[in-house]
Formats: sequence, C-alpha cells, structure tokens
Amino acid sequence: MYFSTETLILTGMIFLSCTNANASVSISISILSAKECANMQTRGTITSSNPVSCDRLRRVNFRHVNFNGVIKTGDIVVLDSVAEQVE
Repeated sequence: MYFSTETLILTGMIFLSCTNANASVSISISILSAKECANMQTRGTITSSNPVSCDRLRRVNFRHVNFNGVIKTGDIVVLDSVAEQVE
C-alpha cells in the first residue's frame, strides 16, 4: 500500500502525515494480549466502569512516514468495529 501526500486522521485526535509516496506501509490488526489488558487495567486506562471492555479493543500496527520524512513503525489501539477502517 502506498500513500501520496495526505493527512490521515485517526480517532479524531491523532494526526499522521504521510508525505513520501514511495514509502510502503505495512499494516496488521491484532487482539490485545491478556498481559496488555492487565497493564491497561493497572494503569487505570480500563476500569470496571468503562463502556468498552478490553476484548473489544484491537491494536493496529503500521509503518508510516513521520513529519521528518523518516519511515517509522507505530501502533494505535482502537475499537474492534473500526479497526479495518483504520487499516
């Protein structure tokens, strides 16, 4: 997959700029591990009062070009129902 000059808006708050048309973007979607869920609970990111449980979250891992033109790998955790659209 290749991105031309454009800006991607993820979750309405995170902005990634892809400005290198030759940068190949590799994407994968995965379920959070029990350890990752436990870590989010320990940190208070997920609590018993959250409307979304950890089993509904997905990690989207992707390569992108950062604002300095360097290819990086990053990830974002999103609701399972939007993971494929983020992809």
